[in-house]
Amino acid sequence: MDTSNENKLIVQSDNLSFNEQSQQTLIDKGDKSLKTNRFFQFMDIIMNDDKLRGFIDEFFGDWDDVKTSILMMKTYQVIDLELKHLEETKRIKIGQTNRRKLMIGLIKEMMTNSECRQELVKNMNVFMGTEHLNCRKMIAESVISDKNKLE
Repeated sequence: MDTSNENKLIVQSDNLSFNEQSQQTLIDKGDKSLKTNRFFQFMDIIMNDDKLRGFIDEFFGDWDDVKTSILMMKTYQVIDLELKHLEETKRIKIGQTNRRKLMIGLIKEMMTNSECRQELVKNMNVFMGTEHLNCRKMIAESVISDKNKLE
């Protein structure tokens, strides 16, 4: 085997570089992950969807954009489940096309209503765990403050 080519750099950019040997190792790891890991299987499928890639390119510009998009998508999911439940229990009759329009209308209304938007953000922070971090910080500050008062 010709070892002179083994460490030959085949890709190099500011953020990524690897040689033929490391490329094959990464391909093998990727192959195994695609066969055994559901997350990577789904990610591979959806990241190769042109519509989703376009969505990500347009609406995931920075972390705030990502959080807002996820907030709206999770809200969409919750509303969709609730409307499906209402339809299944025969409390409302909407139909697929109108349900989608109703969901978008509800999300738009919730995002433009200050109180609703604040509640959505609060729930998203709980979902993301940041609310718990804020609570821990407040408790820690309170304990330190109370301790200082006792001294």
